Amino acid sequence: MKAKTGTGQKHAHEIRLIEYALKLGFIITPLGWFDHLKAYREHGHCPCDVNRPNCPCSLAQFEVMSVGHCKCSLFYRNYETYLGICYPGMYTPTMSPSMQALYDLQKEGGKQ
Repeated sequence: MKAKTGTGQKHAHEIRLIEYALKLGFIITPLGWFDHLKAYREHGHCPCDVNRPNCPCSLAQFEVMSVGHCKCSLFYRNYETYLGICYPGMYTPTMSPSMQALYDLQKEGGKQ
């Protein structure tokens, strides 16, 4: 079922995403922004997971802080992280020791 979204709602959603990113110091991916908005408008929920009715969802902040981006890859921790994830081998982000440990755990699937 397609969600019917008027012009006011469309812009309200865009503003909400931008304000969320600014509040937390995240960036919004330069690629896929318009595709994400279009899919959200068409489906009326997170375009990446039907079990997540809102975007940003309640898990987005945790995902960004733990792995560098949310499930949809709409929000990234920062531009350096975005480049490191999207262009592995071409760009190596500098991470603090604690962030490197989190990254390593995620990469290994949390296994020790």
